[in-house]
This record gives sequence, structure tokens and C-alpha cells, in this order.
Amino acid sequence: FVWVVDCATTYDVFKKTILQCVERSTQPGFPAFVPIIHVTREQPDAAQYGLPQQSVFGGRPEIRSILGSVKANGILRHAVYFCGPRPLCDATWAATSDMSDESVQFAFHHETFEF
Repeated sequence: FVWVVDCATTYDVFKKTILQCVERSTQPGFPAFVPIIHVTREQPDAAQYGLPQQSVFGGRPEIRSILGSVKANGILRHAVYFCGPRPLCDATWAATSDMSDESVQFAFHHETFEF
């Protein structure tokens, strides 16, 4: 789960839900839920987000790097759902198309919004 937020106040809207998903994903029968939060307008403090340091980053995400990590996890099929601005959507769509091959497939669904 990759989410780009401007600040902790925006994250707080879904903080409880995200932390519940993290907790639930540790239980048998539930899918892995790995949040990756990118904060664009302030220096993030992972403790404030209730997440480990390796889950919270400053700045915008590098989509190809994230998908490369996903591709390396050994799972053969991945669903990528995108909601956000058109330029990042286009970059994500291109990355999922380029990185899909006979060993790993990315299915892509999107919704976009304009600023």
C-alpha cells in the first residue's frame, strides 16, 4: 500500500484503519499489508504515523523501485490500484506494463483526479 500525503494531518484521517490492516495482516489467512507512506510537505516522523521507520519516507515515491521490490517478493500476480493525479498515474501504468513479464504480472486499475 503506497500512499502519498502532504502531512500527518492528512494521514490521520485513515491512520486507525491503516494500523488495523497492519495488525490484521499478521493473522493467519489474511493477506500481507505493507504500508509505504510518502510525505511531501513536512519531514516525517515514523512514530507520529504509528509505523516503523522503513515504512515512512519524505518526498514522492519512486514507483519503479517500489514495484521492483514487490516483484522480488516471489508472488506471481499483483493488483495495482491507483487513485491520484494523471502524471503519477501515467508513470505507474507505464511501470506496471514495462515490469510485467512471464514470471510476474501486474494488473492495473486506476482513477484519476485533476488539480
